[in-house]
Amino acid sequence: PLSYYASVCSSLDDLRPAVFYQMLRAEPLAVRVAEEVVWPAVPRGVVAREAIRDCVLRYLPDIKPSSLKKTLRSILNTYALLGVATEQNGALHLSIHPGTTEGFLYVLTAEFAEAGMYEFGDLDAGPMRRWLLWDQDWMHRQLYLLRERGIVSKVSEIDSMRQFTLSYGQREALLRYFGSP
Repeated sequence: PLSYYASVCSSLDDLRPAVFYQMLRAEPLAVRVAEEVVWPAVPRGVVAREAIRDCVLRYLPDIKPSSLKKTLRSILNTYALLGVATEQNGALHLSIHPGTTEGFLYVLTAEFAEAGMYEFGDLDAGPMRRWLLWDQDWMHRQLYLLRERGIVSKVSEIDSMRQFTLSYGQREALLRYFGSP
């Protein structure tokens, strides 16, 4: 799905969240940094390199200094180059932000890969928000936009019943969105 998406998405800004999401899915250490260091630091708006280093050392206590330096650089570059945060003087500057509709489509259908009904809570507390730092209200609006495109068949926000239904699995959703037969 990522190769297809990369070939049809409209811009680099649309591709970045998909690549970031897939990188974190493939790297358990990056997930730990995202969940244990970056997400809790959002209210402060910054996370110091030392906090990331401490997290890496917690999970890789025997890492060599040169490997630690490369690991830290990789983590900082991943956040900065893929547009999730900005880097300045070795610190990551964080803020909750919107993404792009196409980026949302890719990550939504990767996270919820099968057609079916899903709870808003899974969306709001999941990787789309905690890793990509996407704005919660913006994500909800994207569900309605994708409903208009036929990718999401239903969005229900009635009292405590807050659910959305995906019409297709990831591959078919991407094909339908981008107009392939």
